[in-house]
Amino acid sequence: MEDDRSSMRGNRGRALLVISFGTTRQGTREKTIRRIEKALAGEFPDRTFYRAFTSPHVRARIAARSGEQIPSVPEALTKIREDGGRDLLIQPTHLLRGTEYDEMMEDIRAEAGSWDRCAVGAPLLSSEKDLETLASSLMADFPLTDQDALVWMGHGTQHQANSIYAKAEEFLQKAGGERVFLGTVEGGTDMDALISRVKKTGAKRVYLVPFLIVAGVHAEEDMAGDSPDSWKNRFAAAGMEPVSVMKGLGEYPAVSRLFCEHARNAGPIA
Repeated sequence: MEDDRSSMRGNRGRALLVISFGTTRQGTREKTIRRIEKALAGEFPDRTFYRAFTSPHVRARIAARSGEQIPSVPEALTKIREDGGRDLLIQPTHLLRGTEYDEMMEDIRAEAGSWDRCAVGAPLLSSEKDLETLASSLMADFPLTDQDALVWMGHGTQHQANSIYAKAEEFLQKAGGERVFLGTVEGGTDMDALISRVKKTGAKRVYLVPFLIVAGVHAEEDMAGDSPDSWKNRFAAAGMEPVSVMKGLGEYPAVSRLFCEHARNAGPIA
């Protein structure tokens, strides 16, 4: 999806800003972040569409590779104000209220006085209802035999919001059974313990799937990479056949639907 201002232009006084961490992988960016952006823009056709990425590294790499200049949150807010935006709806594509979300909110609060109205939608996993809805939809894509296990790989965080991953595993198991697990790259997952839990199911084959909005660097390297420490090779060394599924959460229609629901229910800046 090109910089589609022409196809996403609505009332200049009413703006929609979609904020993502971003990814340097163009292929997965098209299938995930921009899929979500299109869904949101279609949900609010009366609003002019804008995007921002929070990661300076991602923005710099994209600019160096393609020349595309994706703004930071402060830069996007400035552009919206210069374009005459007065009624602003913001929807982040973050998974949870972690460090990136908190920093985003600081930038938004700094501009709070610039708008007649400003509403912010919740991140993807903000309630047990979100977890139940997402888990049910995701697991419908993964019917498992008694020879299979499925391990979702999340990012994880040192933020207190990391507790959402344990809750997410609970709902994924309710939807998909005891052969479903969730671990994280960061945030405290003990890989030896995770592998032991999976082995106890008797699984011969383990599907590895990103619990990440985009199947980017973490999916390519930490999950499915060639390093001996990659999840793929750790499970292989434990005697199971790993199958890497390179599909980010942003590719599932249920994820776009949840973000649209959160945008419709957006509230004022807290």
